[in-house]
Parts: sequence; C-alpha cells; structure tokens
Amino acid sequence: MIAFACGNCEIAGADVEMVRDIVKRAGDRLRAAGFQDVTFMVPNEETVERSIAVAEVILADSDARQYVATVGYHVYPYGSPYASVPRILSDSGRGMPDAASVQQRRRLRDLCQRYGLPTWMTEVSHLADNDSRAMLITGMGYAIGHYARWLNRGRHACGGHQ
Repeated sequence: MIAFACGNCEIAGADVEMVRDIVKRAGDRLRAAGFQDVTFMVPNEETVERSIAVAEVILADSDARQYVATVGYHVYPYGSPYASVPRILSDSGRGMPDAASVQQRRRLRDLCQRYGLPTWMTEVSHLADNDSRAMLITGMGYAIGHYARWLNRGRHACGGHQ
C-alpha cells in the first residue's frame, strides 16, 4: 500500500474534485508502471469535516474508489476538542465526549462502512497540548527519532527534498 496524505498542505488549495482526480491519475499511472496492488490512504485532511467531504467525492467515483485502501483523517484544527490532551482528559476522559465531534466520527464511520473500508486516525509522533503550550512526544515519536538518526539527508521516500 502507498500512503497518500492531503491534510498537511501537500496539495493546499485543491478542491475536492481535484483531489479525486489526483487519486485516479496517480493510481492509473502507478498501475501502468507495474504497481498492480497500489492503494492509497485518503484523504487525511486537516479536519474531520473536510476529510468527510473529500472522501465522499472520492468514494462516489468508482474509478477513484478502486485505489482507496482506507480513509484517514486528523483531529485538528488546533482548538478542537480532540487536539488538546487536557481537554480530552477533562471531557471525553470523564465520559462527556463532545457531541458534535462524536457525530462527525459517526458520519465518517458510516461512510467507510458503506464502502467496506477501514478508518484511520492519523497522528503518531506528538500531541500538541495547546492549553499548556507543550508538545508531548508519544512512544511512536521517540521510535521515529531513534531510527531517524541513521537516515541520510537528501531525498525523502516520497521523492521530495529535506
């Protein structure tokens, strides 16, 4: 599987139809180049609401949908109920989840179930505690840092430069 993320400004300014078309064209080109089992994690937008909007358009198109392995999303924007560790602990952690956020995730879950796809919440390296202005590094973040010291500067796996 090849991961394809949109949420961190990789294709800033793209409308939902442009993202759908990128999925189709990239999938077609990779298959033509011999990658027969290529699939993407899409759309991984910065907010759950934007992820739902983009995923709906991608999944409604059978040519694009054939390249989707999972639907990813982020819990941003900062200031949202699930982007702050103290807020998560004081609300959801005490049995009082944010109703609007729960409804969004239900919509996303239902969309994925309709197409038989898993859902993936993207965030593995750190948690931003905006209330205390601190960055909390998760175990995965430490693991990435541990192994990253053996990487040479230069090209990223996606083909870009550092």
